Amino acid sequence: MPIPDVSKDKIIQALDDFDDHKRNTDDWRGWESRGNHRYAIKWGGKLYPVKEAIRDATGCSDFRGGAKANPYLRSRGFTVAALRRSQSDLGPDAYANLDRLLRRFAEYRKDEKRYLSDERNYKDTLFNRLERVWDLLYADPGDSKKDLTALMRGENVETGIIPAVDNLLGGFGYRQRPDFAVYLESISADEYSRVMRQLLEGEAEPADRLSQFRAAVTAAYGHLYDEGRFPASKKVRPTMSETFAAILLVSYDPESCILYRPGEYGKTAEWLGLSVPSAIDQKYAMFLDMSIRILAYAQENGYPVNDLLDVHNMIYVAWNLPEFEDAVRPPIGPGPADTAYDFIRDRGFTFPPWLVTDYILSLAAKPFVILSGISGTGKTKMAQLVADYATRASGERNCRAFVSVRPDWTDNSHLLGWYNAIAERYEVTPVLDLLMKASGAPSAPHFIILDEMNIAKVEHYFSDFLSCMESRWIDTDGRVRQERVHLHSQGAISESGEDSGADLGVPSQIDLPLNVCVTGTVNVDESTYVFSPKVLDRANVIEFNDVCLDPDSQVRAEAPGEAGFVLKPDVNIVRLLSGCKPATRELLAQMKSSIPLQFELLLSIHEALRPYHLHFGYRVAYEIAAFMLNVRQFCVGGDEVLPFAFDLQVMQKILPKMHGNAAQLRGPIDSLTSVLPESCIISHGKLNRMKTRLEQVGFASFIE
Repeated sequence: MPIPDVSKDKIIQALDDFDDHKRNTDDWRGWESRGNHRYAIKWGGKLYPVKEAIRDATGCSDFRGGAKANPYLRSRGFTVAALRRSQSDLGPDAYANLDRLLRRFAEYRKDEKRYLSDERNYKDTLFNRLERVWDLLYADPGDSKKDLTALMRGENVETGIIPAVDNLLGGFGYRQRPDFAVYLESISADEYSRVMRQLLEGEAEPADRLSQFRAAVTAAYGHLYDEGRFPASKKVRPTMSETFAAILLVSYDPESCILYRPGEYGKTAEWLGLSVPSAIDQKYAMFLDMSIRILAYAQENGYPVNDLLDVHNMIYVAWNLPEFEDAVRPPIGPGPADTAYDFIRDRGFTFPPWLVTDYILSLAAKPFVILSGISGTGKTKMAQLVADYATRASGERNCRAFVSVRPDWTDNSHLLGWYNAIAERYEVTPVLDLLMKASGAPSAPHFIILDEMNIAKVEHYFSDFLSCMESRWIDTDGRVRQERVHLHSQGAISESGEDSGADLGVPSQIDLPLNVCVTGTVNVDESTYVFSPKVLDRANVIEFNDVCLDPDSQVRAEAPGEAGFVLKPDVNIVRLLSGCKPATRELLAQMKSSIPLQFELLLSIHEALRPYHLHFGYRVAYEIAAFMLNVRQFCVGGDEVLPFAFDLQVMQKILPKMHGNAAQLRGPIDSLTSVLPESCIISHGKLNRMKTRLEQVGFASFIE
């Protein structure tokens, strides 16, 4: 409700009363350090609590905090100051970066019409709409709850409000809004008032209130789901999004809270030299602290950044508008410090950053990746560019062997060479040459790219590689052991370990070096062979079927966490790919303890496929765990990207073995669809395509 109009003198009288009767009482001693007091009136060299002074002066207690009280006081000539300044420790380099970004943002804001229409107006419209809800929270909680429920249902709301919510939720408001409406309809007006006041103006810091609110609503969702209150089409328990909770906080107190974009905020923090925590509440607190520091610095130096919403908009456009690239990405030199994303872009190729990350982390989890998809989508080029980047960064030369597979390959001689009895020499191939070179340079990754891998039967020419990869184990001394690859029988290994076959230029047996990564590209037509399950079981299979001919559009909506699925700037790709150890059960145990939600989902998928004998073995589980743990450690988004990463692993490690006729696949597809969470957008899309294919022709295969 509106704050009653009183004079400045009336407020000064309330400040004097606070000094005389409250300042030194137990209730008010040390109030400045409490979490629910974020602003203070500065008057006569002292600090006074904002809401208490207004309550005493007006006799009204039912009004909103900073969003209404601070402008009220400023309009009457009082100074309102934040009680806590940012604790972000930014060095000189960070401020140089920040100055560059702020100058670029100032140029962008000169086109005020564009800035308002693209970034500001729709947010202000939504927040103004929610202001009515919060004003009613004090006057009539029942009406406030009814109004918010209608907004969540999209009923009787102004044009543009629902798209604004959906846009701030990354295009997934159509899922979050109905879920929250079900929750609102299940609680009383008194409970609604208690929960919302706890979130909006509780004594804890904003990050803690956000975390507590999410936990409480998510728990309530679970009970409502068990009671059948959600639509039957919802196959898994919903959760309250941290992004959604942040919108509610900002709409109530835009001076003290921020919107939540973990991808862009995380990249900005890393860019400024800050360390981003993984827990959501700690991350939100850190982003808020950073934003306050940016706002203060901008205002101290006369940049056109007026509030935290301007800071948010600047951070968002900095990582999404091409015209900001020169601000957040300094000019690129030839050194290895450039990222793989920069390296690829500068060579004229455009791959989604998450796809590059997926490929690199797949190689790190298991150095055998299959790139599948329609011809001309960049599968081979992706493998070549990443290999070239890693080779350049390592300082080594000739670390890549590109091999065009031929249809007449029936053994491994085309890869590993053969003994020429007539010439009495061993014929060395580029692949064998690379293997021997990699053994002598263990700190640099080496790459084998098999182009059109399935134009010949993979098991015929590649079985030695597969067998040796799968024979690896970690011994009690911590070293990786494996079976060796047999090359020829022209020499013997003596008791001293010397290999007389080395006189031919190659030993009779070699280890498959741990720093060798193998990538196969795959097309499917009448000239190619179908992969066997045992080959697919041993690789990450990444699809390249999305084609976007219009650079200003996209083929699908961004999945939650996708933006943060980017490697941290300090990740050393050379080190990451130069010593790939086999995945073990210890990694699965780590996944269970540190990533419990995705671990439970993995168990659910396993049980869903067991009745159809399509469940997976230990190897797949261990390698999924390795991938997920790498994502958590190395990606900018931290825990926020785990649902997206799990979706990729379902797509790449579990679905590839699914092929057969309608009788074989209809049951497994339905069972798997029922247990996959809504966050698995990519996997759901693949299952839907396979199901459609079953209906059309009676047969479906993962590789299409």
